[in-house]
Amino acid sequence: STWFSLWISAIAAGGALVMGTAAAFAIGRDRFLGRRAAMIVLITPLIVPHMVIALALFLAVAPYGLSSGPLGFLLAYAVFGVPYVLIIVSAGLQKLDGSLQQAAASLGAAPVVALRTITLPLLLPSLLSAFGFAFLAAFDDLVVALFFSSPQFTTLSMRIWDDIREEISPMVAVVSVLIFATILMLVSIKAAINRYF
Repeated sequence: STWFSLWISAIAAGGALVMGTAAAFAIGRDRFLGRRAAMIVLITPLIVPHMVIALALFLAVAPYGLSSGPLGFLLAYAVFGVPYVLIIVSAGLQKLDGSLQQAAASLGAAPVVALRTITLPLLLPSLLSAFGFAFLAAFDDLVVALFFSSPQFTTLSMRIWDDIREEISPMVAVVSVLIFATILMLVSIKAAINRYF
């Protein structure tokens, strides 16, 4: 369950990062009719209760047989991750100096080259933060797992939920300690890097 949660969350967060970043560029850079409406639609998963969206997604993918496999999880978690990416990358784009791209264009850089060599490296902190939030939103989710889990594909949160409801075992405490220790280790490494480098 842990391995399944890790890889499904990482792939879904990557998909959400691509879609949310493209949407942030479109909404942040272009002025088109319905721009605000598009923004509201894309951040709807943060506004509407997760149970409603999870049920709607389940009913949408169930006729195609995707409700009990990894693809259903990927689609659902990508939908839930897009709003986080959109908001964080949009904030990063607002702080970005547009004159740098204009300077690159004036020196002969193609738009794709300017995007790859200037814009994306400057947006890297925002992109990493957005990926982290999308990953955590997927990894920590229980609502989608209630609809999409099957005996072969169960997330860690669903496994913990089942263990709490159906049996008394030390597994939940062990998993909690491991997650806490991992977070503590990452924070300690970050603090050491900031202090000595």
